[in-house]
Amino acid sequence: MKLQQLQVFATVVRTGGFRSAAAALNLTQAAVSKSVHALEENCGLPLLVRSAQGIHLTPHGEYLYGRAKVLLDEVRETKEGLAVRRGLMAGSIRFACNSAVMLSCLGVFLPWFRKRFPATSIGLMDGGLMISLQALREHRIDFAVCAVGEEWPSDQFMWEPVCCCEQVYAVREGHPLLGQEIVDGQAIARYEWAIIAESFEEARDRFAHCMPQVGIPLSEKYLTAGDAMSAVELVRASDAILIVPEIVVSLNGFRKLPVVDSVKLPHLNFTLIMRKDFSPSKACEYLIHCVKKTMQEKFQALPGDSERNYSQSV
Repeated sequence: MKLQQLQVFATVVRTGGFRSAAAALNLTQAAVSKSVHALEENCGLPLLVRSAQGIHLTPHGEYLYGRAKVLLDEVRETKEGLAVRRGLMAGSIRFACNSAVMLSCLGVFLPWFRKRFPATSIGLMDGGLMISLQALREHRIDFAVCAVGEEWPSDQFMWEPVCCCEQVYAVREGHPLLGQEIVDGQAIARYEWAIIAESFEEARDRFAHCMPQVGIPLSEKYLTAGDAMSAVELVRASDAILIVPEIVVSLNGFRKLPVVDSVKLPHLNFTLIMRKDFSPSKACEYLIHCVKKTMQEKFQALPGDSERNYSQSV
């Protein structure tokens, strides 16, 4: 079993096919197929099932894929560590953060971090909770800062509450509801909702989970967006309503709807998340420090959390 074979196999699974893996690895499709076949012969077990719908992992393939991801990540981190020792590079950090954090805090914590670690490579992903958790499982990122609800979704990770912020209803300038002195739930319910979701079903589930709790009737009118930037543009181009942290409203030229107390939204809690088996470098520890301190200054720090260590786990 060769390391290159594991890398090819993991890339086929991650990208969803031989053609896409070949493009990602700059190899021919025949070379990718040959490598996977050789790995299956070496293991003495079938790893992939090929069909017209694509590829699927066998139970043996699922086991090997999980082990391969850990091994390949260890190899990458070891190579980077040796390169740092030789003075060839200053390491790399990959992380994901909520779009509100990116919009309001990136311009503060990144220059702060760069003063101490000017040569460290940074990889940033705009991701919500579910996307970030998947990226953590696949070892594609080192840590994430996400909005988390009251129920913790997994005991697989270390977590640390960082801060909280107020959520508000945001609309474009000139929105019809801005002509009212105060807005109730019935008035809000007449308009479309801009929701970050992959499908209408996901948007409906998110709406049903949150809105009835604050007295907003269920809606079937959604504009879905795959990311925060697309959602922002949808609101600018329509009369749709978007729920955002209050600090983001002014950054995008939006207006905050004046609403009655009964439909005010609950606070949004931001949490730092890492894998339990992850050992951060000195640079990563310092970046986490910069991110946390910036967020706690921009948002509302949680009582007693300003100096908490991120080793807490569920």
